[in-house]
Amino acid sequence: MILTKLQFIKSNEIIINALNNFLRKLIEIEQKYEIDNRLSSNSAPLFSSLQYESIEFASDEEEEGSYIYNDYLYGMILTIQEEKNKIEDETNGQESLFWTEIKDALLLLDIIFWQKPSDLENPIISVLHRIWFGSSLPENYQEFVLNFKKHNPHFKIILWTDFDTITSEEYGNFRAFCNKHNITLENIREHKNICNYDLIIEELDAVKSDPKNFRVHCVRASDLSRVAILIDQGGLYTDTDTDTYATLPEIDLPLGFLITKASRGKPVLNKRLNFAAIGYDFIAALPQNNILILAAEISRLDYTVYHENKDTRWQMSKQPHIHLASTIRLTGSSIFCALNYLLANNQLPEDKIDSLFYSPETYMPSYYHKSWLSHLDKHVDEIIGLTEEQRAEEQQSLENFLMEIDEVREKAFPTRVIKSNSSNLEKIGFFSSEVSQQKGLNFSAIYDALTSRF
Repeated sequence: MILTKLQFIKSNEIIINALNNFLRKLIEIEQKYEIDNRLSSNSAPLFSSLQYESIEFASDEEEEGSYIYNDYLYGMILTIQEEKNKIEDETNGQESLFWTEIKDALLLLDIIFWQKPSDLENPIISVLHRIWFGSSLPENYQEFVLNFKKHNPHFKIILWTDFDTITSEEYGNFRAFCNKHNITLENIREHKNICNYDLIIEELDAVKSDPKNFRVHCVRASDLSRVAILIDQGGLYTDTDTDTYATLPEIDLPLGFLITKASRGKPVLNKRLNFAAIGYDFIAALPQNNILILAAEISRLDYTVYHENKDTRWQMSKQPHIHLASTIRLTGSSIFCALNYLLANNQLPEDKIDSLFYSPETYMPSYYHKSWLSHLDKHVDEIIGLTEEQRAEEQQSLENFLMEIDEVREKAFPTRVIKSNSSNLEKIGFFSSEVSQQKGLNFSAIYDALTSRF
């Protein structure tokens, strides 16, 4: 279990017993491996001196209420982990078993993730999820993870990847980074009970079968995974290109859900009172949140259209931006659609709509690196040589697909808004022969234009 906050009340025997059992487990491990002096500079036993009675409970009259830290125990756990990293390469088999048992003991209580109590009704769960598929995590994104850890030490950090779509060397790099910094590494394939698991695996399997568009498939899998993970576990999701400058303040989730206010300064609500320009780079939620569950249902509906789509010319296109546009609609707009449906059907309390949105830039700026777009840039030359007729056919094929998604969505989750995809695409003009034949096609600009209109 993850104890994101502990309410230490004298009568709470569950907490007392949990702490007692945890410390007994540590002492048992210490005696089993006889290493009580290895990690202690003063030659004192590593765990034996700890007693659960050493936790002092605040009375109801005190300012702290009935909450309190055990800073000594917390600090001791951190010390163990730091020392573990230093001697990890020198340990023999027995000591490796020791560290495995220590890790298991920590998981029993997750004691390292205690945090100070909050007066908020629905405080954010102190777990950060980040997702990276297709390779080991780039060094600059590793640094961003460590910056978050530095400013928010009470957060558990989980990095999600897919072991089947990375090489053994990439897996080794990923694992070494996580082990060194006490970060949890999860293989998404092992979590078969999350929602839309089959769709996630479909996209990850396509990474190998469709290498030209492997980043597109990684992004689709990531879009689906972030929703599924938050439904299952709750916590905070941020993109890997999000840095951290300061400790996050207390964040309340009155509706159990929070998302980036509006990307790049655009208004949250447009004139038709529909949500617009919602960012997906910062999402917080409590487990089993209804908004995300609805978004997952919408994604499954979208994939039904995708699977039954008979005009596959757009799927076979050599124009990378066609795959970009389809991806943004297929997996990058389900939350947008869910919020619009709830708003149109009076299922969002008007006095709490503002609580759905958050502007984290002061604490966690996102650089919008759009690393997946760089892979599309590599194939720009393939556009050259396509005839005007071929471009027009692929354009029409994509427009038909996007319109079909809108129509099916509107039938199942009515928002009373149907957009003209043709006008949207023509406004940014990236299907014109003049733009398509330019080698300097800017997919980042296209992405911004698409997300502001879709």
